[in-house]
Amino acid sequence: MTRLIVLVEGQTEEAFVKALLRPYLEERGVYVAATIVGKLIGQGRGHGQRGGGHYRHWRRDLNG
Repeated sequence: MTRLIVLVEGQTEEAFVKALLRPYLEERGVYVAATIVGKLIGQGRGHGQRGGGHYRHWRRDLNG
């Protein structure tokens, strides 16, 4: 099985991946997961699930 991790900016994009892309691709043998970039930074500032922001802030999430 192939794995696809989709980096999204916020909850709307995450919902799109989960509702539309995941079911379609999983029927074709592709496991799909979505993660909000900038999530760690947003939580540190008290923004909860909010994503987005500048790339320099995303780097921490992207590099794990």
